[in-house]
Amino acid sequence: MSSFRQTQTEINDAKCLEDALKQMGYKPSVSSEKQAVRGHYNESRKAEIVLKKEDLKEGGDVGFSKDSKGNFSIVTDTYVMRNGFNLEKFTKDVKQKYAEVKIRKQASAAGLTFLKKIDTQNGGFKLQFVKA
Repeated sequence: MSSFRQTQTEINDAKCLEDALKQMGYKPSVSSEKQAVRGHYNESRKAEIVLKKEDLKEGGDVGFSKDSKGNFSIVTDTYVMRNGFNLEKFTKDVKQKYAEVKIRKQASAAGLTFLKKIDTQNGGFKLQFVKA
């Protein structure tokens, strides 16, 4: 029995999401056409970006599906995520890495050069830039 969950995010830049996932060590499968997010008993949902179960070492895929507002939702069958996969932690980690990648991209476009990243006590971070 599948138990697909869809977690809404405010992630809206596919390239920044792809880069964030790669920096986190994943191998995202990206397509302009929606591809299957596999779950239990061959049940599936569709998404533009998919982390394959073979790479995750899990029982199912994790997908990122774009909604009508242009934001990506995280889609996965929580029933088959059995090796300690924590959807809440995964979502938090992806959002944080995505924010870092997007901020650095925007700063670079504004002519700023990345200086350093400072991790904060509350689990967040600060990025420092200098004018080029």
